[in-house]
Amino acid sequence: MKVKAVINRSDFRLNNSSKSAIISFAVIFLGIVFGIMLYSLSDEALLTALQEDFISFVSVLKNKNNPEIFAGLFFQNILYCIIMIIFSLCVYGTPAVLLISFIKAMGLGLLTTCIYDSFLLKGVEYCLLVFFPGKVFLVFAMILLTQNSSVNSNSITKSFKGCAERGGSLKKFALRTVVIIIILTLSNTVDYFASALFSSLFEFA
Repeated sequence: MKVKAVINRSDFRLNNSSKSAIISFAVIFLGIVFGIMLYSLSDEALLTALQEDFISFVSVLKNKNNPEIFAGLFFQNILYCIIMIIFSLCVYGTPAVLLISFIKAMGLGLLTTCIYDSFLLKGVEYCLLVFFPGKVFLVFAMILLTQNSSVNSNSITKSFKGCAERGGSLKKFALRTVVIIIILTLSNTVDYFASALFSSLFEFA
């Protein structure tokens, strides 16, 4: 039995799908880290405004009925998804796709740090019970959506330049988008139930 003893450089090369997945993960991760850093560098006025906005948001959730809560949570994520899809259908849309996901991830990092810093143990408990459960699915959906959108935009760019044919990539893009929307809906559903079940346990002032 022969054993392959020579390792070629090509064995370590990543395909386009793997590269886009790594880039998408890095963009989301760096966005969250940048949000944390931005909070630590912000002035007192901005920190106070963030804290007041969060308290107002929690108060609004308590006063709205169940359909309104779900619709509000769903609208935020579906708007992000629609904007990403629009840029994914553009030539050279990848930079915009990466930037939008970076900004959204930065907002998550900024808000999480604000909750931790402003309310300490109560903030940690709120994040664990209300904020984080749905956001786990959201971050996963963001990585997939960023990858899917950037790959599709790059495919359109190559086709526009005459470097490659589109083939069945549009069908794959559509199917993946449907899966991502399902994950986003799951994220909203978890957010909704977590808010409905546990928001009343917390008072922020």
